[in-house]
Amino acid sequence: MSDTTIRDAATWQLGVPTGYAQRIAHVLAIAGVNQARHTRTRLQRDDDQAREHGPAAIELFEIAVGNQIGAAEDRLEQIVWDNQWALTSALADALTWHDTSEIADQKLTELCDAFAHQWGVNIDTEQMQVGIDPDFDAIGAQSRAQAAALFARQSAAIGIIEDLPLAPEAKPVVGQALLRWRGESLDEAPTYALSSAEQRRAQLDTDLDAAGLTTDDRTRVDFVVDYLTGDTRNIDLLTSPVFVDPGEEARGRIPELLAGFDEGHVTAKQMAAEIAVMTAEDQARVREVGKAIRDGQYPDLQLWPGYADRDKLTEQLSLLAGDVEDLRATADYLAENDISNESPETWGVGDETAATIERLRERSDEIVAAATLQHGLADNGFGFRGQWQVLDDPDGRALACEQRRRLRAALGSDCVEVGIDADLHLLGVDVHAPLVGEGVAQFGQFLVRDLGGVVPGQRVGQRGGQRPLVVPHDLFQPVLGGPDLVADGDLEQFDRGGSVFAGLVVVALEPGARVAGLVDPGDGQHVGDALGVAGRHTELPGRGVADGGVGHGDCLLMGGGGFRD
Repeated sequence: MSDTTIRDAATWQLGVPTGYAQRIAHVLAIAGVNQARHTRTRLQRDDDQAREHGPAAIELFEIAVGNQIGAAEDRLEQIVWDNQWALTSALADALTWHDTSEIADQKLTELCDAFAHQWGVNIDTEQMQVGIDPDFDAIGAQSRAQAAALFARQSAAIGIIEDLPLAPEAKPVVGQALLRWRGESLDEAPTYALSSAEQRRAQLDTDLDAAGLTTDDRTRVDFVVDYLTGDTRNIDLLTSPVFVDPGEEARGRIPELLAGFDEGHVTAKQMAAEIAVMTAEDQARVREVGKAIRDGQYPDLQLWPGYADRDKLTEQLSLLAGDVEDLRATADYLAENDISNESPETWGVGDETAATIERLRERSDEIVAAATLQHGLADNGFGFRGQWQVLDDPDGRALACEQRRRLRAALGSDCVEVGIDADLHLLGVDVHAPLVGEGVAQFGQFLVRDLGGVVPGQRVGQRGGQRPLVVPHDLFQPVLGGPDLVADGDLEQFDRGGSVFAGLVVVALEPGARVAGLVDPGDGQHVGDALGVAGRHTELPGRGVADGGVGHGDCLLMGGGGFRD
């Protein structure tokens, strides 16, 4: 194998990357090159040792190398180009084996071309160096990427609105207005496309005013448009429309809840409250398993295979966001500092940078698979599926915001988002816990049931005279990408050791649809009609919450047995 040492540490990096995307591409390339150098050095050492031990050792070494080449070729033929975090390991494979494998050599050319043409990051495969093309317009490429991301988000919004049950006479008018707002194709002048976004949104308002939409339909259209394009400045996320069937969503969380019930971490009352949003038939299935667990049996907890656990998905998204923040910090450090005395050839090799990139690769694939293949999310394409466009964050504002770190510290690690309002807001809007009180660690889970969203100030358990506190809206503005940041004083009102617990917003998918989970305190049966808009501001009878526990209405749900203290 060829010499892969760094000949001149001072020239290990050529040029300085500019802008978020080029810097991220730069650090991914550096990690890939360094990993390949490390592997080739190890292989050369193993080859030398085998030759010292004779023909038998050489034969074994060659067999091992052949197996490694075959495995690398399999990986290279399945590169997920849409997952940028996968490019580091692909580059390492291709650069390691390009002189012994045609497949690796071909993929190396493709990878080098992609890094160079898209972000001006040059990879010298002979010198094993990464450089920046001084003639590459990084700012222009950044603008094009942002404009393309905006166009994709606008297209996703149009697709979702097309599926909404709007009035027949208004639907074509709305469709034309949305096409004018987005444009027929990606704008050739990306800077103008970005700078004119607010102007085009204002024109869309005018066009929608003339469409004759009902108040509720207009609210839905405006919400989808602004939410998917990441502009939530004029949206009250606590009362926004919700596009998910809570009973379907609950199916994905049942295995984890039943496991907790079996281990004693989840009480009977908690189980009853969790399954209250489900249909009577689904509740009966869960109760049967609960009875079996209570009787010492070991039943199958996977009652609905293939249903997504939104709690786990939200956690995965939060972890992914934190890793992107960390990698962004590393990319900035590499770009802004001379690390020639910090063993630059080891960056991204068996260190935290390498581990972060690998976690990003794995989590991105897992989240995409869950968002597109699993059940229990918004069937109309809005939830994780429709909002996946929000994960395209070419300017890095969404995941590089230091305010997000401060919110984490202030609110604790359990900043749980409410309902669909937070599906993928890790890249558009941050945490949306609806209510927080002084001493938030003392608050338990609570449920809110209405037809449109969470009502501030309702259904919060209190202890010891704790005063409920409505979170200022500006605290939960889109600090991950939006213009409004958290004021320093706003953070002082929260206990840094506390946790925030948020309940599931229970709503109908369409006006007049059956609301699963509304409980009639008289006989404990589901009511078949919706409460109407007034329900947003009305406590449901028998559903009072004290100390974060469940009220009388919840106890009625335990009548079937299985979940009893």
